Amino acid sequence: MSEHWHVSQVATHVGITAFRTGFAIAPMVLAPFSELKGRKPVFIVTGILFVICQLCCAVTRSFPGMLVARFFAGARGSTFSTMVGGVVSDTYHTQDSNTPMALFSLFGTALGSLISGFITQYMPWR
Repeated sequence: MSEHWHVSQVATHVGITAFRTGFAIAPMVLAPFSELKGRKPVFIVTGILFVICQLCCAVTRSFPGMLVARFFAGARGSTFSTMVGGVVSDTYHTQDSNTPMALFSLFGTALGSLISGFITQYMPWR
């Protein structure tokens, strides 16, 4: 990315900051909205918008466009991590919810990050 857009290596890492900023801000809006309208519509809408934002990241021709797309991708992707606790509490009784949450924590966050790290190491940035 730094060669393609002639920006420093530090500037390319701002994309991660933009993603994480969107990831941190969006749950403040989406969590109450999911309580009002239900979790399913929020999951569907944010899932579709997340895919669109990821596609925008892949096809953007400008570095600022990449940063904006990364911010909104983070905001849309936050739904799937932040609302899992609510889904598990809706699905399981309190005494049975430990195993599903532990499995999500292991497979969703830990192994997902590990696998994507290996994929991105050997693939071009687009």
